[in-house]
Amino acid sequence: MNAWLMAENAGYTTGGRWLVERADLALQGGALTVVIGPNGAGKSTLLRLLSGELTPQRGRITSLGAPLAEVPAWQLAARRVVMAQSGRLGFPFRVHEVVALGILSIGRRLPRTERDSLVEASLHSADMLALADRDFQTLSGGEQQRVHFARALCQLEAARRIEARQVLMLDEPIASLDLEHQFALLDAARALTRRPDSPVAVLAILHDLNLAACYADHLVVLSRGRIAAQGPVQKILDEALLAEVFGVRLGITRHHGLPVILPQARRVAGA
Repeated sequence: MNAWLMAENAGYTTGGRWLVERADLALQGGALTVVIGPNGAGKSTLLRLLSGELTPQRGRITSLGAPLAEVPAWQLAARRVVMAQSGRLGFPFRVHEVVALGILSIGRRLPRTERDSLVEASLHSADMLALADRDFQTLSGGEQQRVHFARALCQLEAARRIEARQVLMLDEPIASLDLEHQFALLDAARALTRRPDSPVAVLAILHDLNLAACYADHLVVLSRGRIAAQGPVQKILDEALLAEVFGVRLGITRHHGLPVILPQARRVAGA
């Protein structure tokens, strides 16, 4: 069976430096894949390659077996939905208008009442329904981030009528969120992978190692543009790997079978 989205020996270089090199990664429905790594490891570049924003200069990216460049734009918009790091807007949109951008092309043929219902449901899922009429530019950074998550959910749901095999990509989705909404967003993302009718494949870039360990079905560790390790959290996450990749000593204990990472505030010699 073809992976819903796959990188095969994928690489991207700029200025003589490989930002991503020899990346192999397969995304399938029903799994939450979390990518971790230090700043500059290539996490966002890998996501941009997988989304089709960047074209690999080595290897290839495929969607259901077809090269990404050969997938029609409308079909690609139905198969993969991206919530990028930066979501600034230059125009004074209302919150509900920003969320409706998620169905501007995919859902334009839907009845108006159905489109409005999709927007409302997405705002509710992101806990932003009460601010639906606010000017987006007046929101806090965390609130804006939740609006963009709602937009991604809206696109995902509208596109499900066209394509059941979908991938949701989240680039540092909880960076500006308070603790309550960090858990809420990751719970919502994981719930998408557990849908009985059409489970989604979710790829999320996270910096919080404990949340990564808690939520990931599949963990990908990036270091200097290469995948240093990937697999189930319980099997690959250990103190030696963290010390090698992040350059600090971190203690790991276990709670209900999952690793819990404890800072020891000591840099690794020579790091």
